[in-house]
Amino acid sequence: MSLRVLIFATTYADTPERVRLTEQWVKLHGTLNPDCNLLLVDSASPLCLNRSCAIQFQFYSFPNNIGHLSRNGPNGPSSRGRDGWGRAFCKGLEIAVADGYDYAVHIEGDSLFRLPVMPIVKQMWRDGVDCLSVPVEGTRRKEVGWVETGLMFFDVGYVADSDFIKKYDWPNRTPSPTPEVIIHGLLGPSLKMMPWKAERGDKSQITVDNVTQLDWVTHCHDSCHESQQIYDRFVEIAIG
Repeated sequence: MSLRVLIFATTYADTPERVRLTEQWVKLHGTLNPDCNLLLVDSASPLCLNRSCAIQFQFYSFPNNIGHLSRNGPNGPSSRGRDGWGRAFCKGLEIAVADGYDYAVHIEGDSLFRLPVMPIVKQMWRDGVDCLSVPVEGTRRKEVGWVETGLMFFDVGYVADSDFIKKYDWPNRTPSPTPEVIIHGLLGPSLKMMPWKAERGDKSQITVDNVTQLDWVTHCHDSCHESQQIYDRFVEIAIG
């Protein structure tokens, strides 16, 4: 059985720490998944990403950055951006469909995943599963009816046949409901939740010591030295 798999990230690098994390993303996922192709979908990052590394990857760059629905612009709430995340996310799926991939795996550009992808995809194929993800964990409250959009596995045939991209309709998204809620509802019974240990560090609860217990990690990307150490430790354990 030979399956073509695309692992893609949505990226926006506006600090040196995010640039470094994107480079770690390429290193980690390229090392763990030599049998998959990598793609970065970038929303006009103001800082240059290193595209001359040893691990090859595709790069798609939008000519602009249309912002983020849930964040205020320079003029307050009235200047919120559009669904820039959704635009980049849908572009990754569009490329997977257009290029004839069998499976597409979205691992957010500011997150890291330590499990090899191909065994997971092959199990999806054997079991006839359309999409995989995990519940949202690590936020300041318990989220119900949410899916972790930063870590998603898709059967590309399902994406095309279900018209998922059109139904998500990123140009008309509003700040609420969030993408995590919208996508959870769109996928419905086609979504299988996995028992992976995946967590957002929204409460600063992820440390250098306990990050080794996680399979997927995100939201530890500020300028704090310990935050960078957390990602360094995660990469070290994953490929060391």
